[in-house]
Amino acid sequence: MDDRQGHASPELAALATLSQAAEAQVVSIEVRGDRAELVIKTIPSHPDGYWVYCIRRHGRWHETVSGNGPTIGWDEPRVIEW
Repeated sequence: MDDRQGHASPELAALATLSQAAEAQVVSIEVRGDRAELVIKTIPSHPDGYWVYCIRRHGRWHETVSGNGPTIGWDEPRVIEW
């Protein structure tokens, strides 16, 4: 993927890949530098939340990984290389 593609915000990047984007709601977002952690509530597929991690490259946000639980060290490039 060309790094210049992507989204203007981590919220848009996270919601773009969800099939139920119309139903999805951002519950929380934490941005640290060029990384972001979002908790998304998608009903009914993930009623307890769905974690999405994004990275900013060339000023645009991209989803890097997502799943049913949080990732430890998401904000530290030395721990997790995306």
